[in-house]
Amino acid sequence: MSMIEGRSAGIAKTASSREELQRLVQGFQVSQAIHAAVVLGLPDLLASGPRSALDLALATQADPEALCRMMRVLVAVGVMREIELRKFEMSTMGAALRTDDPHSIAPIVRLQCRSSHWQAWGNLLHSVSTGATAFDHVHDMDVWAFRATHREEGDAFDNAMAAFALQVSDAFLKVCDLGDASHVVDVGGGDGTFLARILEANAHLQGTVFDLPQVAERARMTIDSAHLDQRCEIASGDFFKQVPGGGDVYILKWVLHDWDDAAALRILRKCRNAMTVDCRLIIMEHLAGLSHASPFVALRDLQMLVFTGGRERTRDEFEGLLADAGFAVHSVVETTAAVSTIEAVAL
Repeated sequence: MSMIEGRSAGIAKTASSREELQRLVQGFQVSQAIHAAVVLGLPDLLASGPRSALDLALATQADPEALCRMMRVLVAVGVMREIELRKFEMSTMGAALRTDDPHSIAPIVRLQCRSSHWQAWGNLLHSVSTGATAFDHVHDMDVWAFRATHREEGDAFDNAMAAFALQVSDAFLKVCDLGDASHVVDVGGGDGTFLARILEANAHLQGTVFDLPQVAERARMTIDSAHLDQRCEIASGDFFKQVPGGGDVYILKWVLHDWDDAAALRILRKCRNAMTVDCRLIIMEHLAGLSHASPFVALRDLQMLVFTGGRERTRDEFEGLLADAGFAVHSVVETTAAVSTIEAVAL
């Protein structure tokens, strides 16, 4: 390669790096375009086939020209396709935004792009500078109080957690053998979607969904609609005060990462108090510190800083917390869903 050719290649590489950096900086614009598409219902409107921008604008009461321009952004990033001039369809990737997809990520989009989230992320610098939670700084209350006092925020969170639960349930069942279990207690189990999936796959199991009273009511509807009410109890309360007894397997799924070490230890100790020595505790979390971990885990860790004051933890950090709470780690298994299961036994 000549000196001129080498210099040209170096310039091209630098330009490519700059373009990639700019693409990252403009990522918020893409997420807002996806959010607008979900709120307008475009993925569902396109479920039966391609439609024109004018047709979609009439169906959504949107401005035809503005809608077309937004959809072309989604075409550029691979979420949609423009199959002919001003006529669009969803791509294979974009189809995951349809609400009739059992693994739809539309609820996650609706949560992550809400103005309350947007404002908190807009104050990331506050969290990085102070170590304090940006959400509290912006909204003058913590995220749990905010969701409790703003019903639509709580509903959006519950729907997103149910979507996450469906994404990981099959991966969980592949690595966790519950054949010798009889009663599973899902602590902080949300709307019951995850436990319902476990019970459907294990006809011998009984279960208990445990969460705050306002969340437990949603869990009751989930369990009833799955026709599992004869096998599943709904219990409400505060896991900082008491956890229901009677189970031989206890699950904490995406609970501990919401809290700092002191609060996480309190939750673990309440679980230990409810358990006998032959019980198992299964924790599902993203593990920090893995050399092959995707950027998603690092971003989740930063989200905990911005929203809850919690964190993603390494295996060693989990082992330390569990030992302090009276548990010994039995196994740590990565799943196909970018989360790991940490199985511990009560000492």
